[in-house]
Amino acid sequence: MSIPKKHRLQKSTFFQKIFKKGYKKVTPFFIAYAYKPSETERSHLKSTLPSFGIVASKKIGGAVKRNRAKRLIREAVKQNWDIIKDNQSTFIFVCRSTILDTKIEKLSETVKQLFAQ
Repeated sequence: MSIPKKHRLQKSTFFQKIFKKGYKKVTPFFIAYAYKPSETERSHLKSTLPSFGIVASKKIGGAVKRNRAKRLIREAVKQNWDIIKDNQSTFIFVCRSTILDTKIEKLSETVKQLFAQ
């Protein structure tokens, strides 16, 4: 099971809003931004909550490394879906280069701790 399309953030305007107004949490593997949209913002949001966006810049490496970083984040979210699914927020994960050197188990535990807060 992948993250369903209805839970993916796609519009750049929402990305910018979350970067500006969202809560920021820094981990060794990624920077997480969280934002709880208001009722009016939810009506404009095409995806259902919780929503996710994943960013991997060219600082991480070439396309293969960026895609691997995004796959690792998606897998960690998928493994913790039972904890995450009731959350009514929007999340953006900005990958850091250290994510490429970690095991999925450690990354999954980091995501679990993030959502437990």
